Amino acid sequence: MAQFYCGGVYDEDVLGILLKEDTEGNHVYDYIRFLIWKGNACLNDILKKVKDVSDNENLIVYLILLEIIEDNGNAIIAYKNDAIKTAYWSRSLRL
Repeated sequence: MAQFYCGGVYDEDVLGILLKEDTEGNHVYDYIRFLIWKGNACLNDILKKVKDVSDNENLIVYLILLEIIEDNGNAIIAYKNDAIKTAYWSRSLRL
């Protein structure tokens, strides 16, 4: 989706539309996953937007899983609440 609709560049308006229309978060995840893979988006900024618009903790966990952790102390998950941490560490999917 990001590749075809936005030329592989993060568009906050597109993310807003996806968050509004995709309550499950599947298309949001696919959109963000591509952007992160291409290095064209800041995961921290995206997570702030998702949290402001949606209470889908499952989506938040899966988006955090996109982060490649190079420094445990600065990993996004280190700053999340216990419910998010528990859900994160219970997932078997890791990049």
